Amino acid sequence: ARLAESVGPNGLVLATDAASGMVDLLEKRLASVPNATVAELAAEHLDLPTDSFDVVVFRMGLMLVAEPERALDDIRRVLRQDGTFTTAVWGGPHENPWMTAVGMAAMMHGLVQGGPPIGPGGPFSLADPADLERRVRDAGFADVTVHRIESTRLFANSAAHVDMVQALSPQLGEALDAAAPD
Repeated sequence: ARLAESVGPNGLVLATDAASGMVDLLEKRLASVPNATVAELAAEHLDLPTDSFDVVVFRMGLMLVAEPERALDDIRRVLRQDGTFTTAVWGGPHENPWMTAVGMAAMMHGLVQGGPPIGPGGPFSLADPADLERRVRDAGFADVTVHRIESTRLFANSAAHVDMVQALSPQLGEALDAAAPD
């Protein structure tokens, strides 16, 4: 809604996600915003016209794409020559204890194997600012700047904390749901 306000009544906002649950949430949130449209699209397969957008904002999703280079190439394609691209990704596991604490506890109890999800498509896959900047430049973007922004995540209680982590990590959520109550 804030993006729709920022482009004014004559501007248009297209909000997309590859996950149908997120698309449903976006449709509910934007139902009363006349200049916003919602579509289910995968970032690495944008079925949109070339040079058709002034701005692309990709918030908290690029790191979850298995092939971020393809997504960045397609984003560059749909942006006009003087367009602007903004993205936000998570820092590394050590910077996100709210997420890793639940995963580490699950590992300690034998519910999941391996380390933090730092590989392609994992929530920590683009945590290195220099790597992110290189990937964005390699996709043809100029004047690339990466800023580190710290934030605090607060939860009403431990159940809300675990629920959020499960929602963001389906594999961890499945392992926790399958675990014995104790």
